[in-house]
Amino acid sequence: MIDRQPLNKWVDYATDAGVLVIAIKLADEADFFEKPEDMTKAILDLYKHESELQNNPSCIAVIETPVATSLLIRILYRLFRECQKHRGDLYVCSFPREYMISLSTLGLTELPGFHLKPTEEAAVEEIRRRTLPA
Repeated sequence: MIDRQPLNKWVDYATDAGVLVIAIKLADEADFFEKPEDMTKAILDLYKHESELQNNPSCIAVIETPVATSLLIRILYRLFRECQKHRGDLYVCSFPREYMISLSTLGLTELPGFHLKPTEEAAVEEIRRRTLPA
């Protein structure tokens, strides 16, 4: 496991294999932020900064909460769109199985560039496999 730095109370981040790893641990109360868009903006700003530093537009989002709140779904959707805008992929790890319908309903699970992985390690392994020279 890599050492992560806190972005705020609900988000930590690090880089692994040259890709940004964002650990999201939103609790139910996170949906009641006075300005939930601030949470999304903070994550997107982090992505833009770190992906440029790493020269890698892909990102791994590790979900460390048993509940997929509406804020979490919005964050993942916006993060996916930002990755796609920069020609990167989003790897979502440990998403709560009981809430998979939320992602399916939005059609995210069917989109190229959106990958569900059971663990962060599985995502890193796939990224390494995809980026190794042939």
